[in-house]
Amino acid sequence: DASPEEKAQAKAEEDESLPVRLQVPLTEDEKSVEVFRLLGPTSNFYFERLGLPLGLKITRQVRGDFRMRGAFVVEEVMEGGSAAESGRIQKGDVLHGLSVIRSSRQELTLTSRLSSVDELVMAIGTNGEWGEITLVLERRGE
Repeated sequence: DASPEEKAQAKAEEDESLPVRLQVPLTEDEKSVEVFRLLGPTSNFYFERLGLPLGLKITRQVRGDFRMRGAFVVEEVMEGGSAAESGRIQKGDVLHGLSVIRSSRQELTLTSRLSSVDELVMAIGTNGEWGEITLVLERRGE
């Protein structure tokens, strides 16, 4: 029979393989999305609404842990951008989604649908006419 610690570990691993449903607040309404934890079973998701420019250096992972391949990770929060002003986004946070403007409407795009940093930059740029962007991020648990 498994110990309580082994049962807890098995439950955490099972939970990690299931999607997390999030209600993301956008300017005009809320969007429901499902995302998978990439940073372990104790990670946390959060939303950030920021002005442009963000001042983030984000890279797309191409090596390492198979779960992280293709993920967009914050490598640096640069001074002078809205992310540094807010103080909430940290190096190592994973970007799962962002608002985009299509036909004068704000929608949510998952970064798993983007294949390059160039596509991410273009998606961020669509928010220029609105002057702000909503980000969905994941941070490693304590």
